[in-house]
Amino acid sequence: MPQAIGAMGRARAVVVVGDTKQMPPTRAIGGAEDDDFEDDPDAVEETVEDQESILSECELARVPTLRLNWHYRSQDEALIAFSNRTYYDGDLSSFPTPSLGSGTTGVELRRIDGRYLRAGSHTQRVTDEVSAGPNTNPIEALAIVAEIKELIAADPEGTPSIGVVTFNEQQRRLILDLLDADDDPGLQRIRDEALMGPSEVLFVKALEQVQGDERDYVVFSVAFSAQPVKGGGTRIPLNFGKLTSLGGERRLNVAITRARRKNIVLCSFDPERLEAERSSFAGMKDLKEFLLYAQAGGGSGDGFGGPGGLGGLGGPASVDRHRDDIAEALRDRGLVVATDVGMSDFRLDLLLSHPDDPGTPLLPVLLDSPAWRSRMTVSDRDVLPKEVLTHVMGWKLIERVWWPSWLSDRDAVVEHLVAVVDRLHQVAVEEAAAARVAAEAGAAALAAERAASEAQDRNADGWDGTLAGLVAGPVEQPSAETTAEDAPPDGWQAADDVLEGRAATVTPEPAGRVDSGAGAPQAPAPADGLVPGEGEIPAYSRWTSRPVPAPDKAGPGQIAEALAEIVAAEGPMLTELAYRRYMAACGVSRLGRIIRWALDAAMTELIEAGRVVALDDGAVDLLRATVRLPDQPDVTLRQPGDRDLLAIPPSEVQALIRQLGLGEALDAGALDEAAKRRVLSFYGRSALTKAASRTLDDVVAYPAGAKAHTPPGGRVSDTT
Repeated sequence: MPQAIGAMGRARAVVVVGDTKQMPPTRAIGGAEDDDFEDDPDAVEETVEDQESILSECELARVPTLRLNWHYRSQDEALIAFSNRTYYDGDLSSFPTPSLGSGTTGVELRRIDGRYLRAGSHTQRVTDEVSAGPNTNPIEALAIVAEIKELIAADPEGTPSIGVVTFNEQQRRLILDLLDADDDPGLQRIRDEALMGPSEVLFVKALEQVQGDERDYVVFSVAFSAQPVKGGGTRIPLNFGKLTSLGGERRLNVAITRARRKNIVLCSFDPERLEAERSSFAGMKDLKEFLLYAQAGGGSGDGFGGPGGLGGLGGPASVDRHRDDIAEALRDRGLVVATDVGMSDFRLDLLLSHPDDPGTPLLPVLLDSPAWRSRMTVSDRDVLPKEVLTHVMGWKLIERVWWPSWLSDRDAVVEHLVAVVDRLHQVAVEEAAAARVAAEAGAAALAAERAASEAQDRNADGWDGTLAGLVAGPVEQPSAETTAEDAPPDGWQAADDVLEGRAATVTPEPAGRVDSGAGAPQAPAPADGLVPGEGEIPAYSRWTSRPVPAPDKAGPGQIAEALAEIVAAEGPMLTELAYRRYMAACGVSRLGRIIRWALDAAMTELIEAGRVVALDDGAVDLLRATVRLPDQPDVTLRQPGDRDLLAIPPSEVQALIRQLGLGEALDAGALDEAAKRRVLSFYGRSALTKAASRTLDDVVAYPAGAKAHTPPGGRVSDTT
């Protein structure tokens, strides 16, 4: 501000331009780093202090002010209506657009079943390349990327103008990491600044970084979600980063006015649950109101046909007998007529549609009404509204009906308007057909691009594009030179690397519990006296399948209960296999990213609650083990049942090796051929193939060996 005062002292006249309802200059004055930010009322966050502003000083000094009231950036009034009502006292004049009521523009809230990882949470894998740390919402981040792809697919040219706004820095970085790791050709196009231009290229910015930017579509990631509280239940914390500080409402106002066509808000809680009244910050209170506004579709009501227009945010419909007289005459001729349409003090007196397509507005009609007469300049009355409506908002034609013309020949006026609507309707039908063809062609081209990209990926990593291939990875096919000795025995699967988090391909099982011996190959002889089924080793049995909700349509609690049942029946088991059991029960065939994260969130909930333990080899189990691994939870050893060796967690195989008295060999990191045959004998296998030998070598190499301990109820015998 001192520099501004110095400049003002050298001038004959000064014009200070700005918006006191948006962000002033700011500076950081200390506090915790972003990585340490904890979303709770006691958290310490970097403080952002609003600096002194010459604009605010001029306002306090009562310097004469001129407000610019016309707003014509938003191509849907719903985009500015909330800010107009909340921050500008309803003084802004905005313009209705042809898309009103269509859902293609405006404000929309998407409820996501995401989960916010608070400070102190463990890093979790989102994709093969990306992990999520504390203060992020991975499911919501994946949904953001999916939403961007949908906008690309819906755009005729495949290059929509998109911006992403997050409420904290960590979520911003996670979304950027996901975009960087995704080789989707559509994403690559809209991130190409040379192609899109610096003002339209995709951006991902935090709340306080977006001032000055605008895009056709702005997608919000709220990220925060309900958290458990002492005494049971959940509550949404009231620390939303920069919103919960002085001036937070200004940052919100900036963010929600960046879109030209549509705001899409992704939120992991129901807005009604946000107890903003407990917060002292205006930003939190305004956020709740905005989320409710977005949930209602931007106050769009039932369409554009009712009195008062879309949502009535511009005030009650005015009384105008002249307007109503014209509307009635047009309705008598079969047209669909809406009156007083708009969400500000500028209204379309009449809005006409064709009876064959009443939901598509075609022709605005302006009258020399009392509102028209109240505008002080010719430009405001006759020039600016027509220019903005046609050249910016996208109306093809604007018609005017003057009072003298109506009095002299009302029938001629009606016939003229009917003819114009008929002509516009025909044009709209032809354009819609052309748009469908273009959209289909664009979708086909994008699908071809993606198919080519996926084919290239499959050629690179051997993935065959199936769910089994995604989970199990490429399976080595035996060559013609494979000898009988090298071929795996019946029921086994040849694979080199069982320990990379990949589950074996498992034949879908019938519902119900399977006897531990059913379908399992019989061992030619017991393994040195260790006889399965004598009560010393628990029997293996599969989960009794039951109907469960799809992961993307159920809450983490519902998923968690089903996963707990699965692990209780089959644990220890590879986490991937537990997920596949759940997917088979609900009829989901592909483990997509959003579904994976819904399952991961539920499994994490079980682990954090102490109901399930996670092992270092990608397996999960209950606290009920017979052998303990160093620095790991307990591990259960069970009879083999009908399991494939690749579906048995390495930690369980290690437990068996110790039970066979081979602990020293395990600690040394090597099993000789005789020891390997003893292990295979327990699992009912007689042939020591190269694939089986490599698998056991990997099991031995995977972490340090196990040591026996006394479980509840007595010592497990170590028969050799």
